[in-house]
Amino acid sequence: MNPRSMAAMAMCLGTLICATGCGDGRAAGMIITGDGRMMANTGENTRDEAVRTIVSQLAPRLAPHWRITAAIAELPEYIEDPRGEVGGDWRWRHATVAIGLIGDTQAPLPVSAADIESAVTDYLRPKVIRAQDHLSVVVHSVESAASQSPAPASTGARTYTIAAGDTLADISAAFYGTSQHWRRIAEANPGLDPGQLVPGTSIVIPPAR
Repeated sequence: MNPRSMAAMAMCLGTLICATGCGDGRAAGMIITGDGRMMANTGENTRDEAVRTIVSQLAPRLAPHWRITAAIAELPEYIEDPRGEVGGDWRWRHATVAIGLIGDTQAPLPVSAADIESAVTDYLRPKVIRAQDHLSVVVHSVESAASQSPAPASTGARTYTIAAGDTLADISAAFYGTSQHWRRIAEANPGLDPGQLVPGTSIVIPPAR
């Protein structure tokens, strides 16, 4: 990824910590994201914003025949400023990133999996403590778009065919823009074991609320 693209990714996730309110009890203030949204200053929101940034910056390079999903398994920790000043930063001690590529297998992938892995690694490296040992990026799930068929229009739901390596968190991130709604998908699919997703299984993706 060129320096301008990487700078855009950094700006999108770059946050301003305000002095009003508090986050999860450890980090004071609110997060103001690159697009102007305000969120509680928590590890969950920091992770979701990182996922949104990765997807939003790489998706245009894959369009129109391919799309990308992303999920980060671990939550970051809030690291206080060692100088004792106000503020700190969210950083990962370990970060395991799953990148899924879904698209028309008849169309060539416009960006190689290696380039995508490199771009995500470069973006997250400053946010991971000892990234050379504790950052893992896996690109997987090349699947035909033909398998992504809509459910009956009356329900407003869609269907998705599980690919190898998928988790409900990254499926949630792909359809809702956040990994936090994975339970909604699980509830819409009775009998589905979130810990043992079987590739080739068709599941219902309920509409956004």
